[in-house]
Amino acid sequence: MNAARGIEGRIRLAALLILVGLAIEAITLRVLHPLSFIAFASLGVLAIGLGIVVFLLALLKAGEAPTS
Repeated sequence: MNAARGIEGRIRLAALLILVGLAIEAITLRVLHPLSFIAFASLGVLAIGLGIVVFLLALLKAGEAPTS
């Protein structure tokens, strides 16, 4: 049961990171300021990228055979 909770937690973390990234990008699209593009390109894309990486690593760890 702990393995199931572990993958669910990692997938929830990945979803949270992706949602935060999308929220940052949506907010910065509405703001008309030169620094909003920097926030869009750095913070938003970084959060979405981290979410994707966490999700893929969670899938890889779930596919491994248990060692015990």
